[in-house]
Amino acid sequence: MTAETDTRGPLEVLLGLLAPAALGDEVTAGLRLVRASTEFGMRLVLQETAGGGEVTVEVAAFDEGRPYAAASRHFAFSYRVDGALDEGRGFALCEALAERALNNEDRVLGALAGVRAGTAAAPRIRPVEVSSLLELLGNGDDRFLGLSPYVGCLIGCRFCYAQSHLAAWRKLVGLPDAPWGSYVEVRRNAPEVLRRELETAPPLPIKFCPVASDPYHAIEEQERLTRACLEVLREDREKRPPRDVLVLTRG
Repeated sequence: MTAETDTRGPLEVLLGLLAPAALGDEVTAGLRLVRASTEFGMRLVLQETAGGGEVTVEVAAFDEGRPYAAASRHFAFSYRVDGALDEGRGFALCEALAERALNNEDRVLGALAGVRAGTAAAPRIRPVEVSSLLELLGNGDDRFLGLSPYVGCLIGCRFCYAQSHLAAWRKLVGLPDAPWGSYVEVRRNAPEVLRRELETAPPLPIKFCPVASDPYHAIEEQERLTRACLEVLREDREKRPPRDVLVLTRG
């Protein structure tokens, strides 16, 4: 099997577009960045500093045929609100984010292109290291933390809806096309990152691989990342009140 060596995952690329802003920073007047997610498409969640209402910004590859509030050269931004944010502020927010992306996208995408030079055209296993792992997902009272030691798939169920999301992501960052079920991203440092993030994570249920992957790929026998993450969660139960842990698998 071949391997890619690019260590940037989707979340790192998404946050890189906003540099020097980071999670917790105010990115435009009265709105600070509180969450970023790539499990269900690229999303940014901002919170009003007064009132606490939330705004979700969807980030996608620029496509002239699709509606958007603002765009850089390569990315389009649209928004939806959970609060009283008016339309004018929503557009202004997207314009501010698009301006940040415009200043960063050539550097971020260029770095990806440089790392990919010389990699195999049909990758199977892509080892990566990530700076964050847990993703806050769901809505309202049905929120949970997604945990994915692997992204991608080596099973290839024809009915799976995750393939369209990952195909769009691979195209966006310039990875070669690969048939669904023929590649997987292995997050080698997942247990260490999980241990660190549990220190400050909200007491919500954790779901393994809620979308776009499976915790029990055949490669788990070699990598043992799911087992290692479960062991970290078991250790955490000795420090804090236990939380529900759910495992979704087709393996």
